[in-house]
Amino acid sequence: MDFIAVNLKYLRTKAGLSQGKFATQVGLNRGNVTSYERDVAKPSIDTIQEIVSFFQVDFTDFIFVDLEQKVNASLHNNLPPSQSQSNTIHTTNSHQASASNNYLNDLQWSAFLKNMHKISNNLEKISGDLRELIDLNKKQIKRQQKAEAI
Repeated sequence: MDFIAVNLKYLRTKAGLSQGKFATQVGLNRGNVTSYERDVAKPSIDTIQEIVSFFQVDFTDFIFVDLEQKVNASLHNNLPPSQSQSNTIHTTNSHQASASNNYLNDLQWSAFLKNMHKISNNLEKISGDLRELIDLNKKQIKRQQKAEAI
């Protein structure tokens, strides 16, 4: 699990921005922002970088920490945690590590698919180039055969 959706909505509303206005300011469209906030789609690494730069928050925190809870917890940080709170913190860190691995796996899969798409496009271009070379070679052979026949 990650916190991208809740953090994006929290930061955007805290800044007093509509989805459309925020989208325009970071080079997205409103539909992207809606999808990200509803957790229907995940932003790319580049988009996350744009978002964290815009809001000036830590990249890792944006993905793996509920920023609203972090802000609220910082108001009470002078109180030592009870034993149950320590257990909760440990459990939360375990969940964050698990979420980190899942999200990174999703990102790695996405990167893999993008690379495969690029490779596929390159192979299509190479295939087209090879067909052109074969056609040119066939024409050259026909010209040579005509020249030899004369």
